Amino acid sequence: MKRVVIWMVAIGFLFGSAVLANAATYKWMTFDYPNASYTYPQDIYGDKIVGYAVDSWSNGYSFVYDYKQKTWTTLDSDYNSDNAPDIWEADGISGNVIVGRSYFYKGFSYDLETKVWKDIGYPGDNVDQTWARGIDGDNIVGWWDDYNHYYSFLYNNNNGNYTTLSINNNFIKDIQANDISGNYIVGTLYDYAFLYDLSDSSLTVLYYLNSGNTIFAGIDGSKVVGYYDTDPYDGVPWHGLIYDIQTGEWQTVDYPAASATEIEGIYGSTIVGTYWDGNGHHGFVASPVPLPPSLLLLGSGVLGLLGFRRKKGNLAS
Repeated sequence: MKRVVIWMVAIGFLFGSAVLANAATYKWMTFDYPNASYTYPQDIYGDKIVGYAVDSWSNGYSFVYDYKQKTWTTLDSDYNSDNAPDIWEADGISGNVIVGRSYFYKGFSYDLETKVWKDIGYPGDNVDQTWARGIDGDNIVGWWDDYNHYYSFLYNNNNGNYTTLSINNNFIKDIQANDISGNYIVGTLYDYAFLYDLSDSSLTVLYYLNSGNTIFAGIDGSKVVGYYDTDPYDGVPWHGLIYDIQTGEWQTVDYPAASATEIEGIYGSTIVGTYWDGNGHHGFVASPVPLPPSLLLLGSGVLGLLGFRRKKGNLAS
């Protein structure tokens, strides 16, 4: 994939040149937080899905959902406690550690095994809020703002060190990191998606072909997920997307018959997110369905016939 390095005075873009529209068939499973009007899954690790939900009284709940056992765990917190934030939403998970944002405009991490909460607040007197969005091992990414601009950070959950994403020692303004996998950080920059490579501090800005807005929400390995909007007036706010870093291919993945689809997280080939319909916003988890062996044999047979015909034609000429 061609890399475009963004300096402070010039911006380069990568288009969605290789497009695979609905190239895979998915097996979908839907779920709703009990008694909630809106369910927003944000990330997945193994069988665990994290996110938040809102009921008809506008009360919010952060959750862990085991989609194979179909069990819910609500992340209870008490704002009067010194070691537990009042959770706004859970956004990322890696292993047993969850990250997100509290009502006190700070990020947090929470270990499901040890039950230990940790505040994540970018240091400095001019920091308005901090949001922890994604996690991979000990590395946590998110963003903070100084009342004027957003900046993205990398935080080590083991030693407590913060690093603001920069190019040539200049902080990158108005950038919001959403997730991390290995050396890659993904997120949004204005109306575009970005891919930041920690190995060489390069930033690639991308957007889906002919889209109005493109958002990268999650990453696992070389696969990035998110959503895009082709036309803000077409009645379909968002389409789900999968982007392959290695091949540069884009794929549209929409929940069947939904008015909108937002893919927020990925683990292996399993994706999670939210779809909209006339009854609210609902959670989903989906995995690609392998082609039946009969179709694979049929495809190889057709290719064999084409090869034989070409060979025959060459001999006849």
